[in-house]
Amino acid sequence: MQADYAPILESIHPSLWRALQFARERQVTVDTGYPALSHELSGGGWPIGALVEVLPQGPGSGENLPLAPALASLREPIVLVEPPCDPGVQGLAYSGIPSGRMLLLHAKRSNDKLWPEIPT
Repeated sequence: MQADYAPILESIHPSLWRALQFARERQVTVDTGYPALSHELSGGGWPIGALVEVLPQGPGSGENLPLAPALASLREPIVLVEPPCDPGVQGLAYSGIPSGRMLLLHAKRSNDKLWPEIPT
């Protein structure tokens, strides 16, 4: 009879990590604008120079609200990769984010996307 064992997860793939490892890394962050949320995130805010994926219940459900204060505080260009909807200029302006700093990246073909779209 073969013994059941769990493999060491980090040994499966070099990109795999555990949340506890992430929490120990020192990284540059930007405050979220929401003290309770910043307190919960590693480093005290959204990571700079890293991918942040927002998984809303559906497009147009306020998915940019948690990011708006942090994005408005940045002076660097903001890149959105394959957003489900293009952000409205009025919504960006209301949040204090100049639309001229926003760059939207869309794949030419659906096969060129790095991840599948979430069905709505």
